[in-house]
Parts: sequence; C-alpha cells; structure tokens
Amino acid sequence: MGKVWPTGKTLAATLCLGFSLGMTTAIADAQEPFGKNLEIFRGPIIGPANVVGMGGANIGLAEGSGAQSLTPAAVANRSALNGGTWFDWDWSVDWLNVGLGDINTDIENNGRPGGGNREITLINAAINFLFGRFGVGMELQAHSFGVPCTDTVCTVGYTEYSSILGGLTLGYNFLDGALIVATELTIPSATFVFYSDKEKTKKTSQAQLNGAGLTFGALWKPAELPFRFGLTARARVPAELDPSSDVLSLPIPNEVVVPWQVGLGFAYSLGPRTLNPRPSFDDTETRFKDRFAVPMWREYWLIAVDLLLYGPSMNAAGVEAWLADEVQEAGKNLSLSARLGLESEFWPHVMRGRIGSYYEPSRFEDTAGRFHGTAGFDVRLFEFIYDWRFTAGIDVADAYLNTMLSIGFWN
Repeated sequence: MGKVWPTGKTLAATLCLGFSLGMTTAIADAQEPFGKNLEIFRGPIIGPANVVGMGGANIGLAEGSGAQSLTPAAVANRSALNGGTWFDWDWSVDWLNVGLGDINTDIENNGRPGGGNREITLINAAINFLFGRFGVGMELQAHSFGVPCTDTVCTVGYTEYSSILGGLTLGYNFLDGALIVATELTIPSATFVFYSDKEKTKKTSQAQLNGAGLTFGALWKPAELPFRFGLTARARVPAELDPSSDVLSLPIPNEVVVPWQVGLGFAYSLGPRTLNPRPSFDDTETRFKDRFAVPMWREYWLIAVDLLLYGPSMNAAGVEAWLADEVQEAGKNLSLSARLGLESEFWPHVMRGRIGSYYEPSRFEDTAGRFHGTAGFDVRLFEFIYDWRFTAGIDVADAYLNTMLSIGFWN
C-alpha cells in the first residue's frame, strides 16, 4: 500500500504473473445540452511502480500487462522470463485516490485554485494471456470525480462523473518474436449521475455516453541486439449519449471525446545482459521448470525515451470546471509530451534502481505544462516457493505527488 502526501493515496499491486482487464462504463445525468464536449485526457501516469519510476517511458519497452495502457504491443511481448513457455499470464492493478478537501492536487493540470471540493479516484487495471505467439488481454483506465454541493440550498446535492477508457487487445509475434503487432478495440464511456442529497441516497437522474475506436501498437526488438523501437497510434474517439439515458433539465456535454495520439519509443541496453533474448514459445517441461532461474548476466543499464503527440479536441471543455458550472476550454491545440527513464541492476541479484522524468502537457491555454520527476527501486527479499521482491516508486510534480509500494516476484 502507499500514500500520497499531501494529495492522495495510492495502492499498487504488480505481479509477474499478471493480468490486464479493460471494460467501459459511464453514466451521465442530463439536463439540456451543455454546448461543449468534455475531454478524456489523463496527464499523470498511473501504473506499476516500475513503469512510473522510469518516467512512463514504455512505448519502446512494452513490458508487463501494466504497460498496455501505454502501448497495445505489451499484450504479446515475451520477456526473458517467459520466452521459453507456451502459456503465461500477467496482471496489474493500480489505484490513486484524492480525498475531499485536498486542494493541493491538480489532476487535470488546469491551474484552477481551491479545487478541494471534490473527490477524485484514478484506477488502472490490466490482464493479459500469452498463447504461443499470440497475446490477448484487456485494460482499463478509470477516472471519477464526485462533487458535493456546498450551498445552503442545492438543486443537485451531489454530482458524480466517471469515465473509463480501455478495451480488448490482441497481438501477435512475427519473425520469431522480432516484430510484435497489436491492436486494441478502445471503448470510451462516461457516466453522469445526479443525487438530490449530499449523502448520495436519492438519485434523481443519470446519463451515459459510449463510443468505440481502435488503438494500434507495434514493437521492433531484433533478437540478441541491444535496442528496441516502438510505435503507438490512436484515432480520435467520440462517445455519444446513450438513448436510454435519463435527460432532465441539467446540462450534459454533446460528446465526451478522446483526442488522437501518436507515440514513438526507443530503448537501449548497455552491459552484458541481453535485452532481446530469442523466444522459443515452447511449453517443454524443462523450460517451464527453469522459468524463474537466474539469468547468467545481471548487470545492465537500460535507457528508454518516448515522444508523444496529442491532437486537438474541438469545442471541448475541462471536467473539473464543468462540475463547478463553469467553462474552461480544453484541447484547442496540439500537445507534445516526452518521457525519459533509466534503470540498472547496480547490485546484481539484490537491487535495481530507476530514475526518470516526463513532461505533462496542459490541455488548457491559460496553464503551462509541468515536468515530473520519478524514481523507484526493487529489492530482493527472500525465496518462498517463488523469489519475492519489494518495490517502491515516486512521482513528483507541481501540485502532484504520488508514492507507490508493492510486493511481487523477483526475476
């Protein structure tokens, strides 16, 4: 478990036998058309501590189920740990909570002062299964806001907004694992729920917006060579009002939109450890027994870099401003982001360290982007059936602090 001071709480669980689940839910309470779209855009990176510790630079690595939210190619990528098995699986769940009254955390990076009158929860969950050269999985990124009324007389006692972005992912290893190509059926949804009281016991109405699109991912990792290249791309995905929604006199957005994005990643490893061992995709008994064996070489320095470009969202506004009955235009221009990470097992078979940084663009014209500093480490604990490890990580930026602790398998 972990804590976020002064801004929230984080719970991260990451195991090497993992799993990535993606679903879509959303409900929206409606009045009359709001006249603007709302944008689904998450700037801070929520994920396993090893991913966040390297500044989220994982498009060129694509390792672990928790990286599926960064690139679909992670669903089918074989590591040195499972490259010799026909079947394997992996899962990851990460949670960040910002409590009511916490005015120091700016999740949207919108620069709005006094944003403490809301409860915010962000969740990432993922699972993937490997069958020979195939990989299949699901991932979701959930984001919810809750705003209680602070006036003496309230038309709406409590407003709840939630969005989910995720879907089903399928990937395949071509050229004996040197090229991985994957695609995700991306299903964004948003839910608006209105309650007449602050205790959320009397729901007055709700509405839901749903959509569907595709996200593409690819990874080039030539066997026995020390580098990788990654690519991810997604078209703009709108979510529109479900006809079954209850539409009352409260305004809801015309659409909830996910902007298009293109990302490129590069990774390079220095030292005797092989970054891209040649997978066999076998299920032989000998290889299965050796799956947790210690590799011959442990020393390495791994460098990863990502560059991302996000498209505009026409006629869009920010979520927090909308919940405060205001309009703050969002996504009017292109946004550029960069991520950088470094990892090393500087104490062979005992400890790994990570350090990184990423630039989070602001989707609001009156607010500047912000730089994040990240770090983390793994420590080998003991062997009981499996080899266990303790992992910690941290992500610090202006008006944002996230700390992570987890227990998993050493490999």
